[in-house]
Amino acid sequence: MPKKKELIIFDANFFIMLLSIRVRHILDNLQEVSEQLGFEYYISETVFNEIKAPLTYKERLAKIMNIEKILDSEIDNIKTELMMHNIRFPAQDPDLSLIVLADRLMDEENKTLIYLVSDDFKLIKNTNLIFHGKVETLSLSSFLLKIQRTIPNKQLRNYFNNLWKKSLNYTLSYMLQRSKVYPAESKITWLLEKAISVTESSILTQDAEYVDKKATKVKFQIGMKKYEKEIAIAEKYIEDHKLSSKEEEKIQDIVNFLENLKISREYLKRARDSIIKNDSKEAAKFLKKGNGFLISLLQLAAGQLTNQKSYEIVEKLICSEISKMEFLRAFILVSLGRINSAIDSIERAALFSTIIRNQQTCLTLNYVKALILLFHGLYDDAIMAYNFTEELSDIYNDEKLKLKCLIGKAISLYIQGEETETAITIMEEISKIDFEKDFLDAIIVFSELGDYFLALGHSQIAVNLYNEALELSIDYNLNVRSDTLIEKLKRAYIATVLNGYSAEDIMIDKLDVLLDKAYSVKDVEKYNEQIKKISSFNLLFYTDFPYISGKRKIIPFSRFPKELQEDELEVVHFEKYGDQDQILFIVSHYELGLLGLILNTEENITGIAENYTLKLKPTATAKIYKPSDELKDSYLIRAIIEITKKNECEIIYSLPAFFKALNL
Repeated sequence: MPKKKELIIFDANFFIMLLSIRVRHILDNLQEVSEQLGFEYYISETVFNEIKAPLTYKERLAKIMNIEKILDSEIDNIKTELMMHNIRFPAQDPDLSLIVLADRLMDEENKTLIYLVSDDFKLIKNTNLIFHGKVETLSLSSFLLKIQRTIPNKQLRNYFNNLWKKSLNYTLSYMLQRSKVYPAESKITWLLEKAISVTESSILTQDAEYVDKKATKVKFQIGMKKYEKEIAIAEKYIEDHKLSSKEEEKIQDIVNFLENLKISREYLKRARDSIIKNDSKEAAKFLKKGNGFLISLLQLAAGQLTNQKSYEIVEKLICSEISKMEFLRAFILVSLGRINSAIDSIERAALFSTIIRNQQTCLTLNYVKALILLFHGLYDDAIMAYNFTEELSDIYNDEKLKLKCLIGKAISLYIQGEETETAITIMEEISKIDFEKDFLDAIIVFSELGDYFLALGHSQIAVNLYNEALELSIDYNLNVRSDTLIEKLKRAYIATVLNGYSAEDIMIDKLDVLLDKAYSVKDVEKYNEQIKKISSFNLLFYTDFPYISGKRKIIPFSRFPKELQEDELEVVHFEKYGDQDQILFIVSHYELGLLGLILNTEENITGIAENYTLKLKPTATAKIYKPSDELKDSYLIRAIIEITKKNECEIIYSLPAFFKALNL
């Protein structure tokens, strides 16, 4: 199959960056890259004129670049299209000229790969809205990393590796300078190659259930004991369970409202199905309709139900459903980048939970609000949210949540940079906590925060948080917990490596200095033994995979490694590969390491890699061969396992864990 052409469209900020860090021989080397990798370089005339450089530099740049003139009318057409997406203030005209250029270069057969190289956040968002992924966007450092990983010439590989590191420092400094325009943390997440997508961790992780069997699951349910029997019967009716005649008598006055609650559950189920299909906009529509339906139903109940008991039962049922829908809507709005609207929904969910006295969910929702604000760089608001949630946790005597808020607040203060001493003081106070009494809670808190930071793309911070939890688990002889944390550390490590992220380049890596103040391991020897397990995982990469058979030999399932026959494989990354129906899954196995699994499938594989697991069927046959140098270097995989026929591997999609944890 002929290789697709790769067209690279440059924004001016790429060359401004190169000029700022004073790189030698860059234009000659970019020309060499275009010849070796088959790249074609493009730029609009307007953007080319924005590059402030010596005349000789621009003359040499013009020789390796296709410079295209863009008409004002073409830019106006793009603006009109963006207006249809409710974008009233698009990127500036010179930036939009690059979108016009991308549109020109696109062919009907889709035989061309088009990349836009820019660090302009608004331009990137506008591009994604117009092309829906048909034009791939790369940050400045991402493009340099792409060259470094694919160029066959060793000397050029080293050159672009060094240049990539310098570009990260430049870009990060630029972002921090403009943090009032674009929140720095939001852009940092995008900058780190977007390799670890947002995974929706459970609000209360399975760790909590494992360590503390008494830990309460967060459920959208009725907090008060009043009318408990009647509400349980009503729930059975809504779910179409059979009722006894005595049970029917207890709810006969509210049957019409229960029938309407059945309708509202259908909206919820349809939203859930849309989320499974990664259709967030459709899910949001169903939830909006369902929410409006319930608000109207609540008002009708207030007017029609004259019996106080009947009204209170219906009120509690409806408020529980509204709270549930508002939380789901917030989750979807976050995925769509509509943060302010998401926060509004979180607050409404907390309000309706409070009305029905479900204090645990109210507490948790306020904590989630603080997390969302933190992860989107709204540090002042995050600190206020942590303070409020900490106050609530005091009122309801929830020490574990209070500890979460203290750590979250310290991280917010530290990353914000204005009150680092206050952050350090908070951590020093945490270190004075009597962990003999609360070590289980502390392990849960550090581990859960690690889950959140890993999910939101901050793998290095996650490593530090998991490490704190590991130190505690070792000193308190929780061997099973230590093993689980080692697996989490491995995943965070893989995320860091796949991101191409170097600790020397990213300033927020210094956060480990802050977190180390919370706890220091006592049993250093045992700690070192546990860390060796990560080293053994690294060694797998340098060890030949013993089951290689070659591209020509087809292996039956019975001759697969035992681990592939019996175990499910966790997906850490996927991408289209070769033919249109082929998907390359990068999978992780604790004994086999990282592998590439190629499947022919017509299934719509989209969204978040961590939501998928794979299970090979007994009828499967495969070719097992060495990966190309490019794939091996990019993904650290030991082998390619190419399944020869369709439907010989079960692709398991798991809903985000909080669906189960929240009883949705």
